[in-house]
Amino acid sequence: MVLLFCIAMLNPVVMSKCTKLTREKTICAKIELSSIKLILKKAETDTYIVNTKLNYDSTNTSVGIDYKVEEKIGKFEIKEDNKQSNLPTGGDAGDILEALNKLKNTCKVMVTHKIPLELNLNVKSADVNLTGLKVSGFNFSTNGVSTLSIDSLNTMLCKDFYVNSQFGSFKGTNLSNANFENFYFSGGIGIYTLDFNGKFEGSKRIEITLGTGQLTLIMPDSVSIKLKSTGVHLKNIKKLAKDENGWYCSTIKNNKKELIIHIDGSMGVAIIK
Repeated sequence: MVLLFCIAMLNPVVMSKCTKLTREKTICAKIELSSIKLILKKAETDTYIVNTKLNYDSTNTSVGIDYKVEEKIGKFEIKEDNKQSNLPTGGDAGDILEALNKLKNTCKVMVTHKIPLELNLNVKSADVNLTGLKVSGFNFSTNGVSTLSIDSLNTMLCKDFYVNSQFGSFKGTNLSNANFENFYFSGGIGIYTLDFNGKFEGSKRIEITLGTGQLTLIMPDSVSIKLKSTGVHLKNIKKLAKDENGWYCSTIKNNKKELIIHIDGSMGVAIIK
C-alpha cells in the first residue's frame, strides 16, 4: 500500500521542445538544474538547433525552457525551480520516492554542430559529451556525480575552459581536445579525474585549485610537462624530475606540445599518471 500511495502522489511530466535553425550565428546556453540530471551531447540529425527532452516528477520541482534570438544569437535557457514537498518523508515511503525520482528526473539536450556554442552549466549531476560540437565558451559547475568527454578535437578555440566541482565526483576524459588556451579546475571535497589526452598544438596552461579531495591527473605521452604544486601532496611524481626553480618537468621535450600545470590548495592529494 505504501508503494501504491507514493506512485499516486507523483506528478510525472514528459516534455519535449525542438527549435529550428533560423538566422542564428551562435548559441548561448544557460542550464540550471538542482535535482534533474543533465545529459548533453551532439544532435543525431541536423533538423533542429536544440532538441530538449525532459522527464521528471513535478511534485517537488518545475522546469522552464526559453529560447529567443537576439542580434543573431540564439539564447537558450533551462531553469529548475524547486517547490516545497507535500509528499511523505522518511521511512519506506521516503526511500521509495527517492528511488523513483532518481530514475525519472532527466533532462536530455541535443545540440547542433553547425554553429558555435557557449555553454554555462550549473547542475548537480550531468553526463556531458562535447564530441563533434563547436564549443567557443565553457563554464561547468557541478556538485554531484558528473562526467565530461570530448572524443574529437574541438574546431573552435575555447580560450578559457572552466570546471567547478566542490562536492561529489567529476571525471573529464580527453580534455586536450577542448582546444583551450587556459583550463581552470576548482575542486573541493571529492574524487576527481582529469585526463588530458587528446589532440592539441602549442603551449597550454592548466590552473587547478584543490581542497581536501583527491585528484588523479592523466598526462598524455609525447608532450612536455611542467608542473608546480603548492599545498597539495603529490603522488607517483617519479615520472617527472624537479628542477632548480621547483618545477617538476618531464624528460620528454616537445617544442610543439607543452602543458604547464599549477596546482594550489591545502591538504589535498594529486596522483600523477
